[in-house]
Amino acid sequence: MKLAVLRVPYRHGTYTRCKGRLALAAQESDAVAALEKLAAELSSRGSDPVITTAGGQPALVVSNPRVPALSENSLADGDWVLWPWADRIGQVTALGAVADTIARVLATGT
Repeated sequence: MKLAVLRVPYRHGTYTRCKGRLALAAQESDAVAALEKLAAELSSRGSDPVITTAGGQPALVVSNPRVPALSENSLADGDWVLWPWADRIGQVTALGAVADTIARVLATGT
């Protein structure tokens, strides 16, 4: 089975999307694994993370349990964890730093 590869320009360069069921399933599996590890990091910091696929792509919805209105989504795409607007939070190899950044964004300032 030959997979078509589509290079898509975006704000920080180019990322690759593979068109093919097997490639997408493997890519989604890697993303879910990274999001599960990030969820564990965020849980240990007192956040309330939930993985969802409601938008078609796996996403981690993280909220501050003390102020549920403070919530944000993050996505895993290849080597990066991204905000929903495609800005990079950090690399999937540095999930501790990514969790720190997300926790800081969701902090109440108290």
